[in-house]
Parts: sequence; C-alpha cells; structure tokens
Amino acid sequence: AVADLLAVLPQVLAEVGTAVPDRVALLGFSQGGHASLAALGELTRTPHPFEVAAVASVAGAHRLAETVGPAVLSGRSAHHTTYLAALATSYARVYGQPLASIVRERWARRLPILLDGRRSSVEVELALPRDPTHLLTPETVEDLVGARDGWFARRLAENSVGDVATAAPVRFYVGGQDVDAPAEDAHRAAALVRTHGGRAQVVHVGA
Repeated sequence: AVADLLAVLPQVLAEVGTAVPDRVALLGFSQGGHASLAALGELTRTPHPFEVAAVASVAGAHRLAETVGPAVLSGRSAHHTTYLAALATSYARVYGQPLASIVRERWARRLPILLDGRRSSVEVELALPRDPTHLLTPETVEDLVGARDGWFARRLAENSVGDVATAAPVRFYVGGQDVDAPAEDAHRAAALVRTHGGRAQVVHVGA
C-alpha cells in the first residue's frame, strides 16, 4: 500500500500545485513500524519515484517468529492474547488454513465472531483468556518457542522484516519498560540491517 501510494504521489501533488519532493521518510508506530520496514524492503525491489531518506520504527514489531511470538506468549501485556487472536484469525483466513489447527477448539468457534468488527477492542480483550497460551493449542505453543516448523510459525517468519539492504539510515525507538514491543526485537532487526551493510541504530527513549 505504501509503495502504491508513493507511485501516484507525484501526480497527486502536481494536481494540487504542491512541489514534488525528491526524498521521503518512512515512519511507523507499533504495527506501523513493521509496515515501514516492510515498505522499505518493497521499495528496494521495485522502481519508485523517490529516494528513501530515512526510516523510523517506534515501538515496532519486526522479527515475528524468533522474538515477537515467544514474547507474546509470556502474557506480560494485557494485550498479548488479543494480538495472538487477531494474528491467528487473519493468518488462517489469508493462508487458507483451518483456525482449529492453531487455536483450541472452543476459540476456533468463537474468534471469528469476536473479531467480526462489531465489538470494541476492550470487549474483545475481556472475552479472551488472560494467558495467551490458553488460546493456542499446546502443539502451537510448543512450536512457537521451539522448532518453529508449523505453518503458523513459518508464515510469521516469512512476514518478519529487517532483513534488507538499504542505504537509508534506520532507527528503532524503544522504551525500557515496554511489555508490548520488546526492545530485544528491535536490536535483532537492527543487527540484520547492519549485516547487509546498512546503518541501523536502536534509540532508547526511557521507561
């Protein structure tokens, strides 16, 4: 979506009489941090009209399989079960897999109803178990913290970001007491960017 937007942006700006810039910066918060790094990867592979000047991810989630999955299973955040419920439901639909292959049977029946868009996030959160491991099947929990060879873990790995060669500097902003987006994940993604010769920095903003 970001790449498509940038492709049409010069035309839109020209129509409204705004100067077209030579460079753009990508910034995303939380899931948007993941989206910004994913967009960077897409923009390095496809022609586009702008130079990417810099990228910033604030409290983002990047390495979904090796860091985020195990961290979310900890249940340290009140939102962790909600994150897993949304991921499991959407991944099962997108990848054509039975939801019951990764979540317990009672939740395989309930999640499509809970997440049909008619309920607030608070309502959904209160309806779900506080412990994220009570949502998933024991086999899925074991796979996410172990071999990671089940379809869900493999797709999470496939959708992880940061493994990209880029000339644009990348910054990951983290909070020391953030239980939703672990700082360890930002450090892992930054290390991958540097592995490809890029400039990546983790910026600690305090608690």
